[in-house]
Amino acid sequence: MAEIRRLLDTHLPHSGADHDPVTHALNWSAWRRRHQAIARPCHYQKRSAGHEPLLEY
Repeated sequence: MAEIRRLLDTHLPHSGADHDPVTHALNWSAWRRRHQAIARPCHYQKRSAGHEPLLEY
C-alpha cells in the first residue's frame, strides 16, 4: 500500500521540489523491489536455520 501511495503522490503538485518527483518515485520503487528480492531468501534462510525439516521421505 505504501508503494502505491508513494507512486500516486508523484502526480500531486509539490512546492519547492528541486528534482523530478516521477523519476525519484520510479527509482525508489525499483530500489525497494530489489531490496525485497534480496531480503526474501535471507529471511527464509534465517527462519529455517536450526530447524529440522517437518517432512521426511
